[in-house]
Amino acid sequence: MFQAFFVSYLVETGYRENIETFQELLDSNVNYGFISAVEFCMRTMEYSDHLQFPLTCRVNCADQKICLMRSMTDGDVATISAPDYANYIFNEFGYEGEIRSLCSLDEYYIYGSAVALFTRGSPLLNQFKDHNLRLREGGLWLSYWVQLNHEALSRGRTKSDEVGSSMYFVFNLSHMVPAFIVLVFGYLCSTLLFIAECLHKSFSKC
Repeated sequence: MFQAFFVSYLVETGYRENIETFQELLDSNVNYGFISAVEFCMRTMEYSDHLQFPLTCRVNCADQKICLMRSMTDGDVATISAPDYANYIFNEFGYEGEIRSLCSLDEYYIYGSAVALFTRGSPLLNQFKDHNLRLREGGLWLSYWVQLNHEALSRGRTKSDEVGSSMYFVFNLSHMVPAFIVLVFGYLCSTLLFIAECLHKSFSKC
């Protein structure tokens, strides 16, 4: 039992290596969480790698929030998501800096961008460009995003504390006390048994 405690806490962590390439993802037992809108967009592009997943390994991720949560808790599904949105959901559940952090492939699978379209000669074009440039130069977008993530993390931490769902703690010597108690108890039983055998042998000679 002492060896089991020692191995469980210090040696065998039980965590798998990160999946770093798309081929490793295909070879793993992780399901592919597809999003119908993203699948439709990829049909109009040259992306076809996602079609290599067998039908039995495809999971409908209509609600991407639930799908990302499943990735954090069960780790049996991978989906396409914007890194910033995934980090926001990660913070919303109060998991910042903990072991359940999401991992991504070493390379970006799909690049995307957002555009604002105006009709030719629109008087709003120059105003929009001017205001957008000032917001970006002033750091207001970044400030808003940091505040949004902080609020999400605060809400997630509060909910985690209320339900007592925090499973992680700092490992110290007090966690090894049961193992040492079992070890001492085993030594004590062995010593008593040795003394009993010696007495039995000495009395049997008499």
